[in-house]
Amino acid sequence: EIEKIGGMESNVKQLKKEIEEWIRENYNIYGTLEISKKLNKDGLYEVIGNSVEVKNKNITSLTNGMFEWKETQGDFYCSECTSLISLEGAPKKVGGDFDCWRTNLTSLKGGPKEDKGDFDCSNNRLKTLECAPQKIGGSLDCSNNNLTSLKGFPQEVGYEFNCRGNRN
Repeated sequence: EIEKIGGMESNVKQLKKEIEEWIRENYNIYGTLEISKKLNKDGLYEVIGNSVEVKNKNITSLTNGMFEWKETQGDFYCSECTSLISLEGAPKKVGGDFDCWRTNLTSLKGGPKEDKGDFDCSNNRLKTLECAPQKIGGSLDCSNNNLTSLKGFPQEVGYEFNCRGNRN
């Protein structure tokens, strides 16, 4: 089977193997990892994982341009990745906690749309909460950022909200 990614034709099995190798090189995967059979509307493979944690703390992107995280049934951790400046490619749906604290983020754009657990974006350089999930099942921690307003604040936070230590 042949697929086109970035205008180039490639063998599907080889592409999936490259995606899986890149993921395993940069992430700890706890449980299953599933790569979609077909490309999505953006020309990318979608990946579903159980619980996922970045192990390469020097990572600059959450994907390699051939896939996007569709969802994790458990947690997704990309904390302390100080070279990470964007959440583009992050899972759209997180069944557990989503942690992106201490990563130098200035925006939550590209992050999850739905988070059933805690959402921790503390210790970044965020000025707003725009693009935060609108429903967070657990706690929201946005402490120690540069927030000037609560614009973009979720419609629902299931437990606790921590906004301490914002410099502005």
